[in-house]
Amino acid sequence: MKQHTIKATLISKHQHRYAGEWVALSSDYRRIIAHGVRLKEVVAAIPAIDRARVVHHKVLPVDADYASVCIAEACRDVAV
Repeated sequence: MKQHTIKATLISKHQHRYAGEWVALSSDYRRIIAHGVRLKEVVAAIPAIDRARVVHHKVLPVDADYASVCIAEACRDVAV
């Protein structure tokens, strides 16, 4: 699987607002398209045609050191 580096500025800018939630980012990492507590909710909020074009990211609390990223191909198993 291809590695991606997330631009910290967008996530950092909204970290307090979305802490503990999943966010769906545009493929260029410039927009937050959807958010929710459960990944399943976030995937369901995105039109099916756009699901392959987003990056899912878990926003951790400010004092956390890292988070995992779920690229669209790897998230296919998430049931909607």
